[in-house]
Amino acid sequence: MAAPLSQIVPAVFVFFLIGIFLVLGFVVNGKLPQWGESAKKQLSKNHIDLLPDGRVKLGVENISHEEYMDKMQKAFVGAVNNSHANLPSKRSTIPRWKNQNEDMGDGNVPTDRTSTF
Repeated sequence: MAAPLSQIVPAVFVFFLIGIFLVLGFVVNGKLPQWGESAKKQLSKNHIDLLPDGRVKLGVENISHEEYMDKMQKAFVGAVNNSHANLPSKRSTIPRWKNQNEDMGDGNVPTDRTSTF
């Protein structure tokens, strides 16, 4: 007894999808060691090592005290220079007399000192 075509097509489609997933899994399984070695190389360039138990070891560059102080001084000077660029002008808010006989210019203070009370 022959199965109708409407029952064979879905079965073929399912087997086709299963085959695609199997081939993809096989290819990915074969490429994983290469991808792992490539990742380790890239991480080791940045002084990061993966240990066998899954921990991460960070490597630190050894620099002399003088180089360290030079870098810190450069960063500090740059921070100080950039901080002054954004500050408002240091103009005094205290009014100053140009001359003892002149007013301050705002009109609220009498010009002569012999005012009557």
